[in-house]
Amino acid sequence: MYLFKVFSFLSLVVLLSVGCGQSYDFKQGLRTVNSSNGIASPTPTDPVVVVPDASGSVDFALKSNQAVFTQDSYPTNTVTAQFRLFNSNGLTINGLNKSQIKVTDGGQTVSNLTLSTQTVGIDHVADIVVVLDVTTSMDPSIEQVKTKMAGFVDALKKSNVKANLCLVMFGETTEQKCDHWVLDDPNTANNENLDDFLKQIKAISTHGGGNESDENQLPAIESAALDTPWHQDVQRVAILVTDAGFHYAPENIGEGKNVPTYEHTMGVIKAAGMQTFVIGAPWGGFAYPLHQLPSMPDATGGSFYSLSDMLNGTYNMASIFNSIAGRISSSYTVTYTMEDNPNLDPSLSLAQRNIQITVDPSLQGTLKMQGVASSLPNGRPKFKNRFPVSSTEVDSSTAAVLVNNIPVAGVILSGGDVVFTEAPPAGAEIRVIYFHKNIKEDLVMGPITFQSKETYSKVSLTVNGQAVSADLFSFTHKAPPSYVIEFKDGFFSLPWDIKKLGHMKVDYTAHQ
Repeated sequence: MYLFKVFSFLSLVVLLSVGCGQSYDFKQGLRTVNSSNGIASPTPTDPVVVVPDASGSVDFALKSNQAVFTQDSYPTNTVTAQFRLFNSNGLTINGLNKSQIKVTDGGQTVSNLTLSTQTVGIDHVADIVVVLDVTTSMDPSIEQVKTKMAGFVDALKKSNVKANLCLVMFGETTEQKCDHWVLDDPNTANNENLDDFLKQIKAISTHGGGNESDENQLPAIESAALDTPWHQDVQRVAILVTDAGFHYAPENIGEGKNVPTYEHTMGVIKAAGMQTFVIGAPWGGFAYPLHQLPSMPDATGGSFYSLSDMLNGTYNMASIFNSIAGRISSSYTVTYTMEDNPNLDPSLSLAQRNIQITVDPSLQGTLKMQGVASSLPNGRPKFKNRFPVSSTEVDSSTAAVLVNNIPVAGVILSGGDVVFTEAPPAGAEIRVIYFHKNIKEDLVMGPITFQSKETYSKVSLTVNGQAVSADLFSFTHKAPPSYVIEFKDGFFSLPWDIKKLGHMKVDYTAHQ
């Protein structure tokens, strides 16, 4: 009997030692009732083993995103407009100040500008291109140009203007361009530039003229504007001498070659800032508007002189040249940049912008524009105000936008783009720090995996302390001994305070 008790105790020790390293709960086995005497007695069944829960915790980092852009850069678009102001007697009004003028560009007021007076002095220089019709009908006029040009230069000298002279000749084609200047040697008494110019005129042999009354003046005027090697910061002047009207596309091409439209030529002249005088016949474009555009002289601050009046003795070439010399001698200059005036449209070409200057009516002056020039006559693209941040939607409540490292307001996040109400300046660095609308895109995470030799059928989760519904994740028993927890897409549509806390802590407990 004693030996049986010892054996039973040792068997129990062996049974307990099987679970070493893992804690188990044991429940009492079932009891049965003996049918012969009705007394309950133990049955030889094994005890029920309760497997303990498996638990753990995983902390996933939340990663912010960053997009960096650089605003486009373009050369500064500087506009200069020259004009003169005369009183009722035709004399220059001096002492004008900025408060007495109004400048509009494309219908918008130019607020930031400078006004300077081009004071006539000994160093005042003008580049003057004579655009001369050399067809046969011009013989009488060319003779007067030959004899009076020296007096023209003397008249300029009396107004303290030094003239650089150059010649463009045309008939149905442009036969000679102005491609160089002859420099005047200050060590000699002669004017080498004038001497060379007069030599070219005296050598002219008129010819041709075709079967039409019109000639091809517009390409010659465009050549004067585009091909002349203008000096820097020097007044630009063209004097067109012709006895005929001009061909222009599309309705009056005639025998002309490469005939432009009048609108195109006007754009070229204005872009070059070339003050244009015409000694010619009273045609549209010379003496009055054409195609609802002003004449070349009116648009650039020049003047029209009737060639026929000169030939019949009403006035002579000398008086014309004296008048031109007086018009060249002084002017006002308005200067402004598009970048300093954000209400202006930089995409428009100079020809499209309709720049106008008006003066205080109390001055009772007559304003004559002499020319408008732009450093970017064809305009430039507008600065971008929209930048693609992400291919998926951004959470605008979490985004920070910096321009040159300074936080800015007035920004909208639309879908995956950042949109500025006012475009950042040229060359600016734009930095956007953000989270996505779908937080899944910003979590550094993967499936939660744990290992156990035990068998579990379900798991409970909390995320940042909040219980997670079982329909928002899956619990899978992979090849032993692994278990995998994965979140479904619906889980990420809920906030879970992840953006607020900056991370996602997941606590899990697996159950049988």
